Amino acid sequence: MTSSRIRKEIDEGVQSSKDMVKDARELSKKEAERWEQQKKDIASAAKGGKEATLKAARQEHKQHLQKLDGMTKILSHAYTPRSGYLGQDAEGRTYWALSPGMPEREEALAFLEACKEVEGKGKKAKGRRSAPSVANGEELEDWSWFVAVWGSEPRNAGAKSKPDDEEDAWWGIWEPAEIRKLSQWLTSKYRLDEEDETPAAKDSWWAQEGQKTIRTNSLPSKHELESLVKGLDEYATVLQWRIEKARDEA
Repeated sequence: MTSSRIRKEIDEGVQSSKDMVKDARELSKKEAERWEQQKKDIASAAKGGKEATLKAARQEHKQHLQKLDGMTKILSHAYTPRSGYLGQDAEGRTYWALSPGMPEREEALAFLEACKEVEGKGKKAKGRRSAPSVANGEELEDWSWFVAVWGSEPRNAGAKSKPDDEEDAWWGIWEPAEIRKLSQWLTSKYRLDEEDETPAAKDSWWAQEGQKTIRTNSLPSKHELESLVKGLDEYATVLQWRIEKARDEA
């Protein structure tokens, strides 16, 4: 296969992914419009029990939007490499997160198509039951269910391993709350929420007592560290939705 043919197929795949995400967002918009009309219909109904009816309808609407949002995020990975290098911190730890596998992508696409079919018919689409188990994340068996890190484990990182102190090793975090805690730790440690702070400054965040072993060759820029934190936060959001969905279907 020629390089131009490969390039063409990649471009077509990327465009297809963008189209699917666009369709999903359009469905979310129409669901919001449908909900506004439903609220008016409930309010104008003559029978009693409006408050309970509205509460149940609001919960159903919220769950449907959450499912559309989760499916959109999964579909956005449909034509991107599964091996996800998130970045490196200033002490040499490298962070990795694998995108959802083919079964979940196929389920997301099937749900999107079902939503498009029932649009305007007053029905709710139902997705197929996904194969992955939450236990895969707890036991670090399926790489698409946790963040993997190579390097020494910082204290209170919430990792699912017990490497020797100060020694590089693989460790992972599967709980969304712990992944967010890690991103907050990185933000605080490297002062990413401060203005005009860069790793290149001689008196910057790494010149601290007790940080004698920091690796000064190829230090990440502030932008690269911010990208790492953003990647961790986004992965935690998608993972939270996937875990809740898997538990609901169990």
